[in-house]
Amino acid sequence: MALALGYGAAALLDRSSEPKALTVNYISGIVRVRVESPDCYFLHNRIEMDPVTGSLLLADVSCTGTPMRPCVMPGVF
Repeated sequence: MALALGYGAAALLDRSSEPKALTVNYISGIVRVRVESPDCYFLHNRIEMDPVTGSLLLADVSCTGTPMRPCVMPGVF
């Protein structure tokens, strides 16, 4: 978590007062950290790191300000 915060997650969390969620996943050999917020599209708020070395693989903290639209069921926006 300290690495993710240092790589840009802290800036995303501080960006607005909207409620946020921070998720950490280990998928296909990569640690993925996402910051989810109603005022930003989550795919633009991610940091990917090597799970062994902690080195940064990708940092996209370009919060586009596009609100997320929750989908309750297929085809519902």
